[in-house]
Amino acid sequence: MSQQGNYTELLEILQAAIQREVMAARLYEEGAAKANDDKARELLQRLAKEERHHRDLLQAQYEELAGGAFY
Repeated sequence: MSQQGNYTELLEILQAAIQREVMAARLYEEGAAKANDDKARELLQRLAKEERHHRDLLQAQYEELAGGAFY
């Protein structure tokens, strides 16, 4: 695989990872909205926040490598 091919594959992997972080955050947010227990709700909200932070880190890496905004 060429250097360009490796680079493209890396961007695709980052893009997939970003989408997974978004999906995980959404799952935790939905769970928190349904939780009847305060501790469970707080845990799920904290996990959602961590997933959004992971997304932001991955998106910054993607943008740095791609030289532009994430699509």
